Amino acid sequence: MNMTSRKPPVAHSLSLAMIVRNEEEHLARCLDSVRDHVDEIVLVDTGSTDRTKEIALSYGAKVIDAGPAARPDLFFEFDGQLWLADFASARNISYDAATCDYVMWLDADAVVFEAAKLRAAVALFAARLWRFDTVSTICERSFDGSRWLRDRITKRGKFRWVYPVHECLLVRTDRHLAVDEVVIRHMRNGDTPARSLERYGVLVRRYLAAHPNDERMRYYLRQELLFTKGAADTSAEVTL
Repeated sequence: MNMTSRKPPVAHSLSLAMIVRNEEEHLARCLDSVRDHVDEIVLVDTGSTDRTKEIALSYGAKVIDAGPAARPDLFFEFDGQLWLADFASARNISYDAATCDYVMWLDADAVVFEAAKLRAAVALFAARLWRFDTVSTICERSFDGSRWLRDRITKRGKFRWVYPVHECLLVRTDRHLAVDEVVIRHMRNGDTPARSLERYGVLVRRYLAAHPNDERMRYYLRQELLFTKGAADTSAEVTL
């Protein structure tokens, strides 16, 4: 189905915003799970060399090139390759390009279960914007079954992404509308590879050099040390 032929409803239209790189293995499965329940797909590509952009275009997505050639300011070198250095900025590009009333984000390895309930969730959210900042849905990892609530949908133009890595929406944690019927399951096989965690660790350390008291980033640095260095005490103070 080509989504460019569909017109958003008058009220409570929903954009899907994504950032991707080399996700031809996962992207179609992700989009198939949600395309009938969103009115627009915005995809920011951060340097794919496979068929990712071709697949996205076949779903009628608005594809924005934010790879190293187009946006060198967003990248850094690690292991002899250029990698995204600012995930929040890339996500903000996707949010800025969205045109619907509300915006939902997904990663390419995600599959949305009970996606048909998104419309009702957005309608309820729209009626209670005075009380809530975001719709939160269940996030689940298929390989270990862990589950948690994560902010998923916001009013367009109201909130921004922050942090260059382990990014999050800048919303109040006590102002989320929890919708536990909708489950976002991450279907990538296995946990994050050690080299990826080391790469993320470089970005965390860079951020902490400028913001040494940031508790969120200190937590992620402890997690990276635990996984890659075998540190025994994750509650120990991290020395930068």
